[in-house]
Amino acid sequence: MTKEKELKIIRIISDTEFIMNGGTEDDISNGDLFEVRDKKGEKIVDLDGELLGYLGGRKAILEVTQVHDNFSVLRSEYIDPKPDNYYSNALFKSMKDALSLSSSSGHYDHLSINIDEMEPLESSSPISKGDILKRCGSIYGND
Repeated sequence: MTKEKELKIIRIISDTEFIMNGGTEDDISNGDLFEVRDKKGEKIVDLDGELLGYLGGRKAILEVTQVHDNFSVLRSEYIDPKPDNYYSNALFKSMKDALSLSSSSGHYDHLSINIDEMEPLESSSPISKGDILKRCGSIYGND
């Protein structure tokens, strides 16, 4: 059984474009999405103290925009601001303001947890060469 190649950021083109060390030979396609994670994450320890592994905090999700045989170009998420006239209908705008409606498309369900046991895995460090990439989907939804 062959070990799957560890995909990484190998070049930083700009604060929106990156190059990874995987391409068509690694079954990478345009539209694939990858999480950028710390090179070495936090220890994940079982309740009995056994080390289970490491999990890096998520820094970003990047989309593959160009695929070559052995490398690909990834780009950060495109933020599409609502046009100024999005809420031009005065009635809708006043209702939105009155009800304090958010323009977000949704959120994860907030579950009841013991807050004292919460251990976030967010990373505040910048994206760097060597950061690990984990495939997390496709904009085309064909995974």
